[in-house]
Amino acid sequence: MFLTARFSNSMLILALLGAILTIPGSGRAQDDVSVGSADSLTGDSVLLDITLEFVPEPPAFVGIARLKFPVGGSIVGGPIAGPRVFQVEQGEFAARLDSGGTVWRNGERDLAEAYDGGADVVMATGDVLILTVNPPFTVSNIGEKPGSLIDIVIWPPIAERVRPFVTEAGVIFEPLAVGDVGDMPDSPGRLTVQHKIVPLNERVEFAPSEGPRLLYVETGTMGLLAATGTVQYASAATNTPGSTGGRLKSLREGDEALLTAGGAAILQADSGGTFRNYGRTELTVLEVRFTNGG
Repeated sequence: MFLTARFSNSMLILALLGAILTIPGSGRAQDDVSVGSADSLTGDSVLLDITLEFVPEPPAFVGIARLKFPVGGSIVGGPIAGPRVFQVEQGEFAARLDSGGTVWRNGERDLAEAYDGGADVVMATGDVLILTVNPPFTVSNIGEKPGSLIDIVIWPPIAERVRPFVTEAGVIFEPLAVGDVGDMPDSPGRLTVQHKIVPLNERVEFAPSEGPRLLYVETGTMGLLAATGTVQYASAATNTPGSTGGRLKSLREGDEALLTAGGAAILQADSGGTFRNYGRTELTVLEVRFTNGG
C-alpha cells in the first residue's frame, strides 16, 4: 500500500465493486468530433511539473491516490524505496521526514525548501512534498478541519493489489489510478500532473512516449480507444465523482471502453489511441505523465 497504519496492510483491504463496459470495434472515424492533442487542450491546467533525479528501473509500480484525513488523523509511510510526491489539496499538515525531502511552497519550484533527515515540516494547501527515497515517515492533519492529500509513488513492482481502505485513525485511502508499467523514462525523469478539460464533441489523441500516462476521470464520460500498444482500464465502482476504479483490464486494439467518473486508465509507453467526451457536459481528467527530464 502507499501508506501504513502501524499494522498489516492485509487487515486494511476493502473489496472494490465495479463493472466494465467494452465496445468492440468502435474505432471508426467520428466525422463530427474535432481532434486535439493530449499535450495541449484549451483549459488544461498544470498542477505539477517536477524533475526526478532518480527513476526506478522498469518494470515499476506507479500510482496516484487521494488521502482524506479527519482532524488529528495521521499516517506512517511504508518501507518501500522510490520517489514519492505529496500535494496538499486542502488543510494543514505536519510531516516528520526521517531522511529529508524538499517542499515547494504553493507548488512553486522557485519557493523550494530543502529539509534534512529528522526535520518537522508544516505544510498548507498547495504545498508539495517531494521524497526521493521512501523510509518511514509520518504525516498528520494538524488543522481544525478535515484535510486531503494527493499521493504519487514510483516503486518496484508490488505483489499486493491496491484497494481502498480506512485506517484505525480514520484516514481514507482512495487509489485513483494504479498499476504496473513495463517502461519508464531514463533518469532524470519528468513527472507532470495536470487537469485536462475535454469539451463536448472533442476527441484527444495520445501517442507512444518515453513513459506511461495515468488517467483518472473526475467528471463526465470518457470513450477510451486503443489503436496500438497496451492500454489498460478500470471502471468506477459507482457512477459518481469520487468513486474508485476496479481491477485493470487490457483493451484490445480497435476496441473502446466507456469510463464514467471514477474510472481510470494506464496508458503504457508504447500505446497510442484516443479518448473522447461521450457525455453531455465537459469531461475532466486528471493525468499523471512520465517523460524524460532532459
